[in-house]
Amino acid sequence: MAHDDATAVAGRIGGLRRAALCIDNAAHTLPARAARWQRYLDQIPAEITDPAERTRRAEMLRRADMIQMSHRAALARQKAAKADAELAEILDATGLPDAGSDGISASAAGA
Repeated sequence: MAHDDATAVAGRIGGLRRAALCIDNAAHTLPARAARWQRYLDQIPAEITDPAERTRRAEMLRRADMIQMSHRAALARQKAAKADAELAEILDATGLPDAGSDGISASAAGA
């Protein structure tokens, strides 16, 4: 198992345990959300002093980040789908059992 895979699995386990034991998730994540919002505000030029305009621009930066994350996720899904299709093609050509028969896809198998 690659280090990144192990780290991702450990993160998922920790996140699930925290979510199961957390009473107020919004309160628990408030410091992180506040820090992220401050990061957007810090990117706004100091010359823009109107609070409403600074908020509007920070919201645009936040939306741009969300679109970028969505785009990256879509690319990752496309890459995984391509790997699954290539694996299925190889299995068809070799006559080996279907990868789906044991529930393992190429993307989950680390291909």
